[in-house]
Amino acid sequence: MATIAVIGAGAVGGYYGARLAQAGHDVRFLFRRDLAAVRERGLRVYSPLGDFHLEEVAVAASPEELGPADWVICSLKATALESARELVAPCVGPNTRASWRSGNGLGIEPVSQSGSGPGGSSAAWRSFASIGANPG
Repeated sequence: MATIAVIGAGAVGGYYGARLAQAGHDVRFLFRRDLAAVRERGLRVYSPLGDFHLEEVAVAASPEELGPADWVICSLKATALESARELVAPCVGPNTRASWRSGNGLGIEPVSQSGSGPGGSSAAWRSFASIGANPG
């Protein structure tokens, strides 16, 4: 299974990362505001595809704590995309095959096309509605 770093683990990044963790991947989440709550209570997903709860979640307060990953999911809000390169860089190592930029908001195309470093980059644009109701 792959090692996956999720940068921007809010409603969108949290959902995709949680689904990948549920499937058995080694998923590591970068949290800021919700770090303590997720450490204490885990990560809960409510979805038409099935609700579930990850009781133990690998979380970090800095991208350096996440370390290199096979894949990086960067799901920052449009207002935070300027910091994407510095947040993703510590997660890109010799085994990183791709960095997926999943911008969250409007006007993200120019920033997300700027590349991410030695691991390469691929973009994915999709429509997705989610609400981060409570921490974790």
